[in-house]
Amino acid sequence: MNKIIKNADIPVLYLINRVAPLWQFKRDYIKATTNIDVPMEMIDIASIGENITALTYQKFAEISYQYKGKKYMIILDEVHCLLEDATFSVYPEKFIRYLKSNLDNTSRIYLTATPDAVSPGIAYVECKSGMDKALETITWDTKVKSVFYGYASYTTRVKMVYSVKTNWDYIDFKLYSPDYTKELTDYIKTANEQGIKSLIYINDINKGKALQEALGNTQHVYSDDDKRKDIAEIAKNERFADKNLITTKVTENGISLHDDELNLIVVETLDLITLQQVIGRARVNRKNPRRITVLIPDYSYTDIGNAIASISQQLKKAKEVVENPDNALEYAAEYPALVYYDSKAKKPIVNSMAIKSLEYQFNFLRDLRAEPQEANAFAKKVLETYNKNTLITDDMFLSYDRIKDFKLKVSSAFDEYMDSEKNAEALDKLKDALKDACNITKVYNDGKTINSNIQLSTVNDILKAAGIMYEVKSKVEIYDVSMI
Repeated sequence: MNKIIKNADIPVLYLINRVAPLWQFKRDYIKATTNIDVPMEMIDIASIGENITALTYQKFAEISYQYKGKKYMIILDEVHCLLEDATFSVYPEKFIRYLKSNLDNTSRIYLTATPDAVSPGIAYVECKSGMDKALETITWDTKVKSVFYGYASYTTRVKMVYSVKTNWDYIDFKLYSPDYTKELTDYIKTANEQGIKSLIYINDINKGKALQEALGNTQHVYSDDDKRKDIAEIAKNERFADKNLITTKVTENGISLHDDELNLIVVETLDLITLQQVIGRARVNRKNPRRITVLIPDYSYTDIGNAIASISQQLKKAKEVVENPDNALEYAAEYPALVYYDSKAKKPIVNSMAIKSLEYQFNFLRDLRAEPQEANAFAKKVLETYNKNTLITDDMFLSYDRIKDFKLKVSSAFDEYMDSEKNAEALDKLKDALKDACNITKVYNDGKTINSNIQLSTVNDILKAAGIMYEVKSKVEIYDVSMI
């Protein structure tokens, strides 16, 4: 990027999604071009040169009118955030509209670690026709591909795609239950005692506060406003001070952490883009990378279904806004990210990027929940994304000891049943033992307590969950009428 900026024959706009990585870029760019090491506390006022302006997307969206019609090369770093942020902010829509209306006077370079997610957005902006089919034929591989040829179905401004694959062999994945916080905190505490730091991403501040209280030696960054000083320190040192850092989207993207003690990452989200971005925060020596363990939540079929229902509701509201533009402002108070009033156009503008983002999330989750039901569907998708074996084994779970206990209890109850007369009394005893095994270990039924009497189908399902492929059937007694 430094070489491209240096050799540009028009002014350059470097744009990125968050304040912290913006500071890191400015510091690194000044260091590379002038050999001056600017203190982070002065980075806001430091000049990075006459030919380049560096801003966050949010700031640029506010002042984009100043750049309208002017010639610029625009470098869009962490560009996936235009999709990710669209569901809670209108700045991506404003920015996309600037790009669409300034095609002829600007050239663009898009940078991201999650190209599949951002491709539809780029196609929407850069394709002059047939955008629905655009970029479908691009194969994301390590070769340099020209996409300016062979596409009779549409015309695109995209001229070149550079895709560099990463070797993820240094990452080990483990699974945990998002409902079993103690197991997670015990694991992190043990890692801390061994001198390991952890980066913990959560999408629920209340969950973050519970983890803070349980872990103790923990920093947290939940917003730019109340943690600006902390964010500056992290960006400056490229590491955090305490053993653990709990964060939300405020430091999800862009920021680099070069810390050899950061060997544990927890990512509690159903958003695959976010998961990839959080894992990417921990920088390693590519020639000799250290091992990093990533803990991912083992979301249940029900968890995924609940997320689909939530996104469906948001999509429904978003489409209502599109279908009823005259009533759009009625939604502004309740759903501020879906619509905003454009003072220059003097009309409400629907956030089309929010709809694209919601549709992307909906389609991803719908595919995870496809019939027939598949256990560990989200975890398997993550493993596939990182070119790992998708076979889920017991030792991958933090709950490995509980799983062993569950299987032992179920196996013992089953053996006792098989040695019995298999009558109604023996079956009732088996049911009680299986129910106890589930309630004590919290392994079966998403950890939910079983209070009522269990049916025969549930008995067989519990046996199957414990690896016992045997079907218990009702015993049918036949009596001779003459005996009665």
